[in-house]
Amino acid sequence: MASICEKYKITYLTLRKWKEEALRMLQIVLYKETAADRKVEELEKEKIRLLNELKNKDIELTYLQSNIVRGMRIKDRKSLIELQYPKLSINRQCDLLQISRSCLLHIIH
Repeated sequence: MASICEKYKITYLTLRKWKEEALRMLQIVLYKETAADRKVEELEKEKIRLLNELKNKDIELTYLQSNIVRGMRIKDRKSLIELQYPKLSINRQCDLLQISRSCLLHIIH
């Protein structure tokens, strides 16, 4: 440290202050990068979890459509349509129950 002080004509106290400041700033920079990296990892894990959940829901939907809905009479499937169900449109309900929307015209009007 003494040779650095001589070379740049600064006091030992000044050099020590600069060193402390540099180390403090380095910790801040490294912490921010680490926190950002952790956030990216966390988001990647959440993305994978959500994609797996979506895949499982798709498998469940396919199972229901192929094994349950197809085994029902069209009259019974029509009775499952809820005209006032706010979260699922009539078109989507018809798709899921595998019936034509035109079959519902007498119910809707």
